[in-house]
Amino acid sequence: MTPETAKARAEQVGCQKMVAVTFYEAFTAIESHKHENL
Repeated sequence: MTPETAKARAEQVGCQKMVAVTFYEAFTAIESHKHENL
């Protein structure tokens, strides 16, 4: 694997991780909001 490919792979993984964290935070916010309404 060339350094360019490795760099692209790392950026892709970093992007996916960021999306996953954002999605998780949104999900957690929605869940806690549900419990507040009960």
